[in-house]
Amino acid sequence: MVNRTLKQGGTVMPVRKFCVFGDGIAFGVGDDRPGGWPARIGRREMDLVPDLQVYNMAVPWHSTADIVARWRIEAEPRVTGAARCGVVFQFGFSDTADVDDQGIRVPLPESLAHAEKMINDARHWRPVLWIGPPPMLRSAEPREEGGHWVAYGPARLAALNEAFSELARELKVPYLDLCDVLGDRADYRNALIDGDGVHPAAAGYAVIAEAVAQWEAWKDWFPRPEPPKAKPDPKAFQPLFFKKAKADDRIATAIL
Repeated sequence: MVNRTLKQGGTVMPVRKFCVFGDGIAFGVGDDRPGGWPARIGRREMDLVPDLQVYNMAVPWHSTADIVARWRIEAEPRVTGAARCGVVFQFGFSDTADVDDQGIRVPLPESLAHAEKMINDARHWRPVLWIGPPPMLRSAEPREEGGHWVAYGPARLAALNEAFSELARELKVPYLDLCDVLGDRADYRNALIDGDGVHPAAAGYAVIAEAVAQWEAWKDWFPRPEPPKAKPDPKAFQPLFFKKAKADDRIATAIL
């Protein structure tokens, strides 16, 4: 569904600004290019919107509890006064992390409460897209992050993704289920192997950017003009068409 702020004179116009809020995946941890997949897809759309402004406001290790407290404050000065702009959310990994073997960082009910507040507030303010977390390797090893011993779990991630998807349906907000889209992709799995098992190497962010670009909700934000129809060449060969005509109870074949 296209938000009315993206329409001008009854025509859907491309977004000119968008902010991305999230954790390490949205930020691009492990990417060799600054800005992760948001910057990659932003460069792709610049052929349609040369002055496109992409604000990647993601912060590695931020949970839904962190993002819900800051997103509106940071988005306001960047999009206020602009009619064709939107907000993109992608979070979840940090919530499911088990820190120092003390339990999950943000329990699922709290993650859902934070997500509902963010998405619900945002959809009444600007056009919103919600992108789910991508899959991780089952063999992802615990690692040191920010001075803490952190362990992730694919089962916890799958449960969170399913809950987010259901919440998005209730709120009528487009949701891209990357666990489903990328779950069978060998190229994304290889990028995870080359990365840390949770965050992919650079090639994985290119895969995410392409998945977002092919998403119908994204295409509503950046609609491509219809290609012009080819005009018939008057000098081209024109086949003869035959039809049967009845005359004086006899069937005759006429060349038209």
